[in-house]
Amino acid sequence: MAQITDFKNEYNGLKPEEVAANIKLYGYNSDTKLDEKTKGYSPARAFFNLRFVLLLAAAVLSFFYGGIVTGIVLVILCGICAASEIIVNTRCDEYFFQMKRRSKTEFRVVRNGEVVTVRREQLVPDDILILSEGESVPADAHLLEIHDLTVDESIFTGSKTPVTKITGADSLNEDLKKSCIYKGTKIVSGRLAARVTATGVDTKAFKTFGAPAETDEYYTSLEKLVLRTSNVFTIIAAVMLVFGCLFNFTAIDINSENPILNTLYNTLYPSIAFALCFIPAQTVSIVRLYYIKGAKKIESRNTVIKNLKTIEHINAVTCVCIDKSGTVTKNRTEVAEELTANSAMLTNISVLACCKNPTDPIDQAIILNATFKGADPKELHENELIKEYPFNETLGAAGNLWNVNGSRLLCIKGAPEKLLPLCDVPNDMLYTVQNKRISYGKQGYNVLVVAFAQLGEDEPIPEEIDSARYSFMGLIAFDNPTRDYIPAAVRNCYKAGIRVVMLTGDSPETAGAVAAKIGIKEQGIVTGDMLEGELPDLKETGVFARITGEQKAVVIKKLKEAGEIVAITGESASDSNILELADVGISLAKNVSGAAFEVCDIMTGDDSFETAVDTMRNARQIHGNVKRCISASLTGLVTVILFAVVNLVLGSQFILTPVLATIISALIVPAAAFMFIENNADLKTGMNPSVYIGQGVLRKGFFIRPVVQALGITAAEVIFYLISSGYGVNSAETVSNLTPQSSANFLLIFVFGLLISCWVNLSEKSIITAIKSGQSFAGTVTGILVAAALIVVFVPFLNTALGLASVDLMMVVIALVVTVVSQLPAELMKLSRK
Repeated sequence: MAQITDFKNEYNGLKPEEVAANIKLYGYNSDTKLDEKTKGYSPARAFFNLRFVLLLAAAVLSFFYGGIVTGIVLVILCGICAASEIIVNTRCDEYFFQMKRRSKTEFRVVRNGEVVTVRREQLVPDDILILSEGESVPADAHLLEIHDLTVDESIFTGSKTPVTKITGADSLNEDLKKSCIYKGTKIVSGRLAARVTATGVDTKAFKTFGAPAETDEYYTSLEKLVLRTSNVFTIIAAVMLVFGCLFNFTAIDINSENPILNTLYNTLYPSIAFALCFIPAQTVSIVRLYYIKGAKKIESRNTVIKNLKTIEHINAVTCVCIDKSGTVTKNRTEVAEELTANSAMLTNISVLACCKNPTDPIDQAIILNATFKGADPKELHENELIKEYPFNETLGAAGNLWNVNGSRLLCIKGAPEKLLPLCDVPNDMLYTVQNKRISYGKQGYNVLVVAFAQLGEDEPIPEEIDSARYSFMGLIAFDNPTRDYIPAAVRNCYKAGIRVVMLTGDSPETAGAVAAKIGIKEQGIVTGDMLEGELPDLKETGVFARITGEQKAVVIKKLKEAGEIVAITGESASDSNILELADVGISLAKNVSGAAFEVCDIMTGDDSFETAVDTMRNARQIHGNVKRCISASLTGLVTVILFAVVNLVLGSQFILTPVLATIISALIVPAAAFMFIENNADLKTGMNPSVYIGQGVLRKGFFIRPVVQALGITAAEVIFYLISSGYGVNSAETVSNLTPQSSANFLLIFVFGLLISCWVNLSEKSIITAIKSGQSFAGTVTGILVAAALIVVFVPFLNTALGLASVDLMMVVIALVVTVVSQLPAELMKLSRK
């Protein structure tokens, strides 16, 4: 038997064998009655792809045609390509599925006499489910025991008013039974123990709405786009293989000893090399590696990102909404100043307007201030409490009705603009009160009016605070200091291209003062009363004042309608609705749980907005680096394709052998694309949002830079090739003998050009900025690639095995100069946009 705190009954729950039997009978608690779909990388993909097949075919041809060394090299390249792809993808999958498991919500159930936690999918009928405030309901269940339970059933009723629940008998005619809870609803308040009655397709939610739209979480939007593009290029490569075979079929040596083998080799071997030029590098795998390493880096900083798509979405965010209370200000409030004609009476009335056991910081500050002044709050609260008036967000006020020495006193406190019209304020004092209220607000103080009404013996008790007329007692100004790190965090937001919008229940004067203090640039202020009318330009609005909890959702909708991509921070389970409504929901709670855990995209390990900003900045840098990675891959691919076509048009010896084409596209390009993975240049200069990426659409302008860079490298390659090979001057035999040198020249220029283009892209500003930012990892990769290119060109036997030949050192210098010049147009194009 399991005894649950504050519950009267004891529960046994299901035994393990009963759980297994119910899973077999009803299936898992999913909307398709299927086990979880596990999408992941299959190592078979490394062997069943066009590049691997073509390389293997080229190796076989080489062995049969007498090129044993070339055949061995091609087999080794086959193994390297397959092994690297398998290692990268399987390791990425390990972390990806760990991250996916961590993002699953767990619920408390009683099983075999113990309270354990299980994931939503593992709930079965007859499980004893334990839920509390802030949690979502994972299955239909019949209530066994409740404590002050109310539930949000708006998904069925459309009403946001919480429904009070009961145990025991219920009306058979009710569609939504008061003694039951239903999957998809949320616990607003209280606690419960319930027996699960339906899961999966048997729940009311499934029967009413059907299965939710299936989402593919394995690939991000950008990965899908890259994958589709890669597949298109692979199809083109297959077409080019056929075209190459038709083009090279004329190379038949009738006088050769083995005309069939000679024809087969001379037709297929150069065609394979030509087709390999069109097969892109494993860009999808590299992009996945960027995301995974980025997520790990963020996690190491005490933050969890629930899925890789969040990194894309953060890159699109244009504004982040933060609540003044809890996020901007410290959890410490104190009375700063008072305006009253009777300080002692103001103190007593303000205490009587507070709860007996206050949890609100304002109430606690009033009680503490009264104690310092010599009053006894405990003694005041020993009077008879007739009626409580909980805080009303619409009225911005709260209070209590007391019996004090036979007199009924209704003591209230609240927003000046709401309560002053209800108070009798002497004319000679009204001007002073209004001026002082504004003055307090401009100092960043939160200002409350304190008032009281003495009810006659026959006077009815007011239903609401605004049903009585009050005597003005005074103003109290509260100082709620901002957190020290907030101004720096706000500056970093703007540096990341994200503007900050503050939401608060304070007056416009107070909100404006605090916004200016923490560095919010946009000074436009919109109040809650203005939300129903015509609004000013919300992109110039930095503050929403006098906002209620319900109006936060309205603010998010209005910002999204204005074209903003919105992130929002939340501190409690009650914020689950706004976290879900925003494009990116960020939980600042240390131990977020329930509905807030389910809907948020980012969970910080503390309550610091600084941590959230750091996460957003790093996510934007990660995605910026991903785009650079794709740009580098595209530059390399387009360069090789363009040169291959030009080489074919010139009708000279085809210098891109299968070995060289594979080294370039499967090794050098991925290595160069990998050099951005530790890049942090944007963190030091600034970033702009890429909205199109977050919406899954790639802006066409993205392709301009890599194409221009590819054209520059190709031009350098063609010019250098024509000069070094003596095209148009030497005989065909001489040109054929120069092919190994031409291949080596091509490799050097390609490596130099690709690396220079990568360095140009390291910073959004200039290559000088990138160099100054101290990107040591990029420098290391650059050094390795340059060294590798020089080694394969100049080391004897190795260059011969790869079909290369040593070149003149002067050629290396010329190649470097030519490639630098070839990248000037791309650099000038970037500078012209600043």
